[in-house]
Amino acid sequence: MSVNEKDLKALQGMWNNAKPQSDCNLPDGNYEFLIIDAVFKITANGIPQMSMVYEVVGGNETFIGEKVPQRDNLQTPENMGWFKKKLARLGITIPEDVEELMNRIPGELKGKKFVGQLKTKDEFVNVYVNKFLGDVDLGDRATSSSDAAEETTEEEAPELQVGQR
Repeated sequence: MSVNEKDLKALQGMWNNAKPQSDCNLPDGNYEFLIIDAVFKITANGIPQMSMVYEVVGGNETFIGEKVPQRDNLQTPENMGWFKKKLARLGITIPEDVEELMNRIPGELKGKKFVGQLKTKDEFVNVYVNKFLGDVDLGDRATSSSDAAEETTEEEAPELQVGQR
């Protein structure tokens, strides 16, 4: 089956105008987010970045549990300035030594709960930290994909401490 020239041109026009789809299903708005993962890495293009995953834990109930990947590129002074502002808003001491971006900061980002505004611009999804709400113990959240938590019998269940659920 061959495609005629006119159909091919129309198809090319649609292809050129199609925006890449985002990996986020959330409409723009305010949500309560919990940072469930954070890692510092250098991309294949040599760009230093803090790669995080936020989970919606409050706000519109329809979207609770949705995950939002966020990547803060740190290749310019302006990028670094925005990231420092995010750290400050989350109550994290801004590192003086960039090595702390690799070893201290990812661990401190995990478990931070905040009210944030999600804004989509072109195909990019940005989440702005509006208000820090507190620290959450992620506990076994990192292994929540396994059924290990459900296999605990009553005899093996750990004693709850004040502040735990």
